Formats: sequence, structure tokens, C-alpha cells
Amino acid sequence: MMSMIENISQWVNGWIDFNMVLDVNGGPSWANSSYDAPIIVNATSQEFYKQPLYYAIAHFSKFIRPGAIKIRLSDNDDLVEIESTAAINQSGQRVMILLNSGLSWIENVTIVDTERPGKFLNLQIGPREFQTIIWDAPLNPEVMATKTD
Repeated sequence: MMSMIENISQWVNGWIDFNMVLDVNGGPSWANSSYDAPIIVNATSQEFYKQPLYYAIAHFSKFIRPGAIKIRLSDNDDLVEIESTAAINQSGQRVMILLNSGLSWIENVTIVDTERPGKFLNLQIGPREFQTIIWDAPLNPEVMATKTD
């Protein structure tokens, strides 16, 4: 999930995993190696297994829709463990996805939309947890995430 947030934050148009579907041995592979994928197929039992990355890709696809426009974020340097990205969907809906990449502490975060003075959201994001915030606001917002004590 961190790779998706980092790439989208650098204004890429999309993100996809190297291998979408592999067998239970992590192949086939041109490199004669074993890999992981969002979907693993067990051809013997005619089953497939959705891995956590499958759900991460599905989450981004559900909330950040085709045609969405990236929103510029201003973040506070105190939020070392928080990765985030945001977009405006064609419907006008705003979406922000935040990830606490830390392993041991809860981060207190305040979301401020500069186009809506006096409006903010305080939230806590636990270790290795992500949260998605959805709201409607005027066009061209600059969103700022700051650490609160």
C-alpha cells in the first residue's frame, strides 16, 4: 500500500503490481524465481486465493475513481510515519487515503481543508493501519495533514 501512495503522490496516472496472478509456487517466472501476487491460483484444486495486496488495489480502485484529479497535500514534518494521498473524483467527491507505516504507535492527525475555514477532522491512525476519508468540498482545495499532540 505504501508503494501505491508514494507513486500516486508523485503524480503517476496509475499503479499496478508486477504480477497480478501467479501459481502456488510463485510462478511462472522468466527469472526462474518465486514471486508473490495479489491472486494466487491453485490449479490442482481449481481454487484461487486473494492476497492482502488484492484488497489494497481494490480499495484504491473503489475510492479513487478513473478520471480523478490528484489534490496537492501539505504535510507536517512531525508526521514521519504517515503516508497519504488525495484526489477529487469526477463526481466532486474528495478522497484521502492515509497509512501509518509505523510499527508501534498511534498517530494523531488533523485534516484541514483550506477551502473550508474552520472545518477540520481529528483522527487516530494505529500502527500499520490505513484510513480513508471522503468528503465534498469546493473545487481546488489544498488539504493539509498535521500532527496533533
